[in-house]
Amino acid sequence: MKPLSRFKFDHYDPKIEDWLYYFTRFEVELNRQGITEEKDRATLLISSVGPAPFKILVDSFSPRDIQTVSYDEIKHALNSYYSRNVSVFAERRAFTLRFRQQGETIRQYVLDLKALARTCAFGRTLEERLQEQLLLGINESNWQEELIKQFPTTQDKFSEIEKVALLLESSFNQRKLLSEMNSNKPKGNANRIKTQHFQNKKDMRPQFGQGEKPVCTSCGFTHNTGTRCPAEGIICFACKGSNHFSRMCRSTRRRKFTGRITTDERDVKSNGSSSDSDQEIRKIGKEGNKALLDITINGEIIEMIYDPGAAQTVVSKEVWMKIGQPKLLPTQDLFAYTNVPIKTLGMAYVSVTAFGKTLHLKLCVVDTNDAPLFGFSWAMAFKLPMPEGARICKVKCSENKAENRKFEATLRAIIDKHGNVFKKGIGTMKNFKFKIHLAENAQPKIFSARRVPISIRDQVGMELDRLVDEGIIEPVDPTNDIVDWVSPIVVAVKQTGKLRICADFKVTLNKYSQPNVHPMPNLEEILSKIGSGEKYSIIDLKDAYLQLVVDDESKHFLNIATHKGIYRYTRMPFGVNSAPAIFQRVMDKVLGDMKNVACFLDDVIVTGRSMDEHMANLEEVLSRFEREGIKVNPDKCKWVQDSVEYLGHSIDKNGIHPTTAHLKAMKEMPSPEN
Repeated sequence: MKPLSRFKFDHYDPKIEDWLYYFTRFEVELNRQGITEEKDRATLLISSVGPAPFKILVDSFSPRDIQTVSYDEIKHALNSYYSRNVSVFAERRAFTLRFRQQGETIRQYVLDLKALARTCAFGRTLEERLQEQLLLGINESNWQEELIKQFPTTQDKFSEIEKVALLLESSFNQRKLLSEMNSNKPKGNANRIKTQHFQNKKDMRPQFGQGEKPVCTSCGFTHNTGTRCPAEGIICFACKGSNHFSRMCRSTRRRKFTGRITTDERDVKSNGSSSDSDQEIRKIGKEGNKALLDITINGEIIEMIYDPGAAQTVVSKEVWMKIGQPKLLPTQDLFAYTNVPIKTLGMAYVSVTAFGKTLHLKLCVVDTNDAPLFGFSWAMAFKLPMPEGARICKVKCSENKAENRKFEATLRAIIDKHGNVFKKGIGTMKNFKFKIHLAENAQPKIFSARRVPISIRDQVGMELDRLVDEGIIEPVDPTNDIVDWVSPIVVAVKQTGKLRICADFKVTLNKYSQPNVHPMPNLEEILSKIGSGEKYSIIDLKDAYLQLVVDDESKHFLNIATHKGIYRYTRMPFGVNSAPAIFQRVMDKVLGDMKNVACFLDDVIVTGRSMDEHMANLEEVLSRFEREGIKVNPDKCKWVQDSVEYLGHSIDKNGIHPTTAHLKAMKEMPSPEN
């Protein structure tokens, strides 16, 4: 047994440390020294906590001798005294109001979020809540936008999002440091185009006048010997090494220099002239007048020709392999300006760092060995300035107008053929009914009618009459019918001024209704079904829930109390907790086996790998709707669109993107002031 006299531990001070952290440190020290006996642990805890906790223990266990109290009793007593009473709701509110403060690092912010989350009882949703709060509270719009692009859903691990946020912060800090250093350069002939001539390797060394300080080989600037170099701790973009900037990287300096347009605020000194054969800089093209850019793609520096005349950004298969072979998506072949087709392997999304920004952009991969082109699409993405007077025209692929007219005629024929689907009125599903299953301990609830303001009483009466006329509800005569379940109603006023009558089932049925366990599809599952499409159509069902008839045995559960008497629903109403899953199950039965067709409740999306397949899928969907008695709302349908908004996202052939409305709300969110 180890002598207890050697054990030393600091006193507990609630002003500087939470009790939980103190006690955890204490037990770690006990375990480190191999002290396992409960009596020894109790003795050391009593002697280590300090005067104030010792007094609390003596008073708590009086008149017992404190030395006879067990370790668990002492621990419980101190935990009870020092552990604050936690209100989960208050703790969660504090968590959601925690935003990154000015000057606070990402690592500090994440640690504080995790500390706050410890008392929030998030359970299985902890990862998701941390992701949401990091994204919403990062307090930097550019970082927030990049994180949304890379992580549009909550399926990724929080550690991955944290890692990207740290990289964005590191990149921002490095750019800021470079900007500060560049702002301190002496003014001279700014933006002067220069051509460098070197006769030998000695001429590549910096030239200094008398009294000038040598240039640092790590940062490329002059500073006093012994002072801290600005490049200290910086990660090089070129070789991933540390303590030097990429422009001073020795690994890149071993490469052969290439001619390019460069700008500097100082003239380059040259020792005489040299012939073309003596130049280390070689020219690109006959006249040597092509501008080259060093662009970081997926972490690799790629030299690209700046060509805003090219509609797309293009790289060769060799470059594609160098940047990690990102997943290729199908795309149309490109054409050179002479209309010569270029074999295109596909299109890929990559991370691009240039001009002080990091964006997630697409590029085309071709089966040639030509130089990479920095095209018009990337120039617009980085908001590069255009020449004065330049006009941007919308470029469209050459399409066969006769073929377009053919598909328009086909679409009209399909819609005309299934005209019953678009007729006015509420549809009636033929092979499905809505049934309610209650728990065995369900007790009938009867609520009287809630008071309706006199100003809208007539409108409520007219709306009830309309629902009766359309067969959605029917009056109930309590003298002839048994009334055991009655729910009150809630009247909502729409923006148009019209009324909506809803039943408040949460105080009656929903307490006992057995929820349907049919799974609801998530966005990833939907995208997996429609990801290979070229164009998209959206079909919106008209009064979707009301197209499902209530089973006769379940109607007595759906009585509602109004100022005009008791009515009951004959169609599935909103507000029953099992309704969404039941309706999704019905739609999956109708459309679930179709390819390139997906459905989330009443929103159906249809696509195809070609226009012929798209038309065939539309024909099949409308045929099934007509067979089942389902009707759609023609005013809300969208046919054969290049891009559609679906479930809060923008979807096109290139993938899924956040909508402008969602990004606008995040960008315009005011910064916290306390």
